[in-house]
Amino acid sequence: MSGRNRNSEIKMEGISKLRKGDNILNLKKEYENNKLVIGPKISKKLMKKNKIVKLYLSTNAPMDLLGDIGVVEIEHLNVDAIELGKSLGKNFPISVLGVLK
Repeated sequence: MSGRNRNSEIKMEGISKLRKGDNILNLKKEYENNKLVIGPKISKKLMKKNKIVKLYLSTNAPMDLLGDIGVVEIEHLNVDAIELGKSLGKNFPISVLGVLK
């Protein structure tokens, strides 16, 4: 089995685990359609411009972000930032994902 196929299998297993454990139906679709922004700073900036409709927060997401949230749907995930990053095929932790309008 080539390394490339193995990586895509790992990525899909991670997404499936997130979907199954946290009941996130559209995370993979939004990720593939470039509808997600990664990180609390950019998410906060875009929320102020009213360009974010939903936030996915890991278990260790910064809580100071919650003070600035207006009318945005929030989904608390049952995974930490490292596991969320790995599930999306990234080599870094992801604590906040914002869904663009």
